[in-house]
Amino acid sequence: MMKRHSDSLRMRMISALLFLSFNCALGQVIDDFEGAVLHSKWHGDRDKFKLENGTLISNSSVAGDQFSIGRLIDSHDTLEFRFECHLDFPTSSVNFLELEFEGDRTSFSYKFGGTRDRIQVTVNDTLNILIPEANTERSQWYVRLILTDDKASFHFNETKKSWIFDSTLTLFTNPVSLSHFTIRIKQSTSSFFGKHSFDNLYIGPRIRDTVAPVIDSLILPDHHTIRLVLSEPIDTFRTPICTLSGSNLKVQFESSTTLIAFTEEAMLDDRHYELKVSGLHDIENNKTDTIMNFVTRIPVHPRKGDVIITELLTDPDPRISLPNTEYVELTNLQKRYLDLGKCRIQDIGSSADIGGLILPPFGSVVLCDDDDIGLFPTEIPVHGMGRLPSLNNSSDRIRLVDQNDDLLDEVEYVREAISPEWKRDGGWSMVMLDSTKHCLGIRNWAYSADPSGGDPGRFDHRSREPSEYGMLKLVRLEMLSTRSLRLSFGSPIKDYQNCSISESGSVLDELQIGISQAILKISMLSEMRPGSVYTLELIGIEDCIGRILDTTVQFGIPSDIHPGDIVINEILFNPKTGGADFVELRNNSAELKAISQLFFFDVDSLGLRTHWQAAVPDFLSIAPGQCVALSKDPEFIKIEYVIPTYALIARSEAIPSLPNDSGYVGIANLGGQIIDEFRYSEDMHALLLPDPKGCSLERIDPFQATNLQRNWTSASSHIHYATPGYENSQFGVASFKDELTIAPKILDIHHGIRSTQINVKHHFGNVAMHVFVFDEHGIIIKRIADGLLTGNESSWYWDGSTDSGILAPTGTYLIVAHCLSVNGDRGRWKGVIHLIR
Repeated sequence: MMKRHSDSLRMRMISALLFLSFNCALGQVIDDFEGAVLHSKWHGDRDKFKLENGTLISNSSVAGDQFSIGRLIDSHDTLEFRFECHLDFPTSSVNFLELEFEGDRTSFSYKFGGTRDRIQVTVNDTLNILIPEANTERSQWYVRLILTDDKASFHFNETKKSWIFDSTLTLFTNPVSLSHFTIRIKQSTSSFFGKHSFDNLYIGPRIRDTVAPVIDSLILPDHHTIRLVLSEPIDTFRTPICTLSGSNLKVQFESSTTLIAFTEEAMLDDRHYELKVSGLHDIENNKTDTIMNFVTRIPVHPRKGDVIITELLTDPDPRISLPNTEYVELTNLQKRYLDLGKCRIQDIGSSADIGGLILPPFGSVVLCDDDDIGLFPTEIPVHGMGRLPSLNNSSDRIRLVDQNDDLLDEVEYVREAISPEWKRDGGWSMVMLDSTKHCLGIRNWAYSADPSGGDPGRFDHRSREPSEYGMLKLVRLEMLSTRSLRLSFGSPIKDYQNCSISESGSVLDELQIGISQAILKISMLSEMRPGSVYTLELIGIEDCIGRILDTTVQFGIPSDIHPGDIVINEILFNPKTGGADFVELRNNSAELKAISQLFFFDVDSLGLRTHWQAAVPDFLSIAPGQCVALSKDPEFIKIEYVIPTYALIARSEAIPSLPNDSGYVGIANLGGQIIDEFRYSEDMHALLLPDPKGCSLERIDPFQATNLQRNWTSASSHIHYATPGYENSQFGVASFKDELTIAPKILDIHHGIRSTQINVKHHFGNVAMHVFVFDEHGIIIKRIADGLLTGNESSWYWDGSTDSGILAPTGTYLIVAHCLSVNGDRGRWKGVIHLIR
């Protein structure tokens, strides 16, 4: 893009004035206001003007003053007037500047102001030109008048804002004779003292222009438009010929100093073009033919989907090889340049401007704090922001919005939902795997596979098999009312072929169905009958990446709750510092039950039941075998523990106080009948538990007596010591088959297989687990687990490294797992894995 030479008109005028200053015999008036004293030919309020730094300055300090100076001028057949005016006042009816010409039969008046923001030209006391919105407030003007024959030509050029106006009027029937010129100022307050200045006055014969017009600047507003700004007014009745790299362009005048050329075919970014302009004439018939070469790079404001968030480093500690700072990577998915200068990055509770940033086609850029730019290698494209919003380690929602706060992209992450698990402790960036599957949200993210911990500024599409993005399945069905239900799927839903609900073989009519992300809501015309069984059949459910699902599920209206239908299944009474207790309830019945029908209660020192309060304020139901965890702070529970997507966690202010050593919790139905009650103590935890803080008590068999002490034990360390809202880690111990499995059995580092998963299942309940890796000489090279408390199922990972942190050599290795239970039972398993470097 070429830069405009805004001083070109002024230089032409000054050069002409310097030439004419030696031709005084022609009778012209030339005054550049140099020197210390105003020329003697000026008369009027001379004391209210002064000369300073080669300019004439207003010098009245009187409020509400009107003052003027003037001088005689000689008339010519062709008269030209040029003057520079620097105005510094808010224009109004009491603030204005007038430039007046007077003769025997003719008078001219230029008035800047009079009303707000306009210029008016009056001839013989008649308003001939009114120019509204001319930005006269605090502006710099070049004023020009040419009188010839019966015409008057007016030219205004405002240099601060590059505003130009030209007009020619036929006004006279006889020759014009002017004899006097006056400068008149009206000011409302004394604060305008010394604010207005004037320079380079010329009144005399017309200065003939012999210089051809030039193109001051070439501007590309879009991919179809070329705007040419010219150095002077041109003849708009003679349209020039414009070609772009050989193709003719459609040409029109935006003004006498601006030419617009349109291309039928869009210009391409990063392409070299040659623009030829032929037959460009100014009003003095000076002609220009010119050739201009340029490269198009036209940034556009992004729309949703044009630019996406593709990498996040939320926890740089412990450092692997990445810079020790948080960052966000953005990637342009389009083949055009994107202007992100007015976009912002937001998280929950904070927002920051990105600042001036042009993102090239298909390019990536790293956003970080200004102070951290130097931490990145020079080959990585980095853009510093004043302050990048803090990226929470555990979970956060990062949003990219445009200048109108419209969403361009967002990522809502939970660190515990990102794989592989062994990279969750920090130092590894989270990366989007496939930009074509952006609709999957966090399911499309994983920790970086790059050995340095991440690859900022170098986003690459990493496609996977559809099955690796999680299954398309019905995760949960919830009754919202007696007429509506909500279905949650394991993947965002795009469409469906057929949906029907039947009761006893009769299909219901008029279902209203809505889809939002992974949620499908269904509303029925009539209420469901209590006790009836309803069957929902979904055919051709399609997720956003094209997978298809057919499913059938039964549901119904919750029935009354009786003792034994709902049981206390898990309890956390000694949470981590700053955390919250929870009580988990399980539906042991064969019918749908509404938690909203339950009350929590406590007992006092006399054993009397007190503090009755509804378990939940809104409708909440659980299906047979389903669990729900109730807490005063469910968000803490979701952050602190590993929560699968189908887990049900709800807010409840009714949970009684749960002391850390021992206590009581009870639930009752709407009629006050006790449904279940539980007296717990810290002694019920497993003997091998290193620290009870943050560990829940789990019910082993939900159908045995609640207060049977042997029916309770500590939650497994492998699931972070609690299973709120889903089946307990100790449930159904006897159903397990003892085994150790390894997948994959070939750890091929060279071909990108960088970790293997070791699964152990047994029937011993809570155990202290040891998992070791032996080399071919029987030497332990890696202690994967050494005495960690787990349940009857656990998973471990090996990345081929030794205890010293180096990569083991190529070879065959023995995986050995053995455990010791609280009852003294022992188990031992082994398997073989091949490592290739």
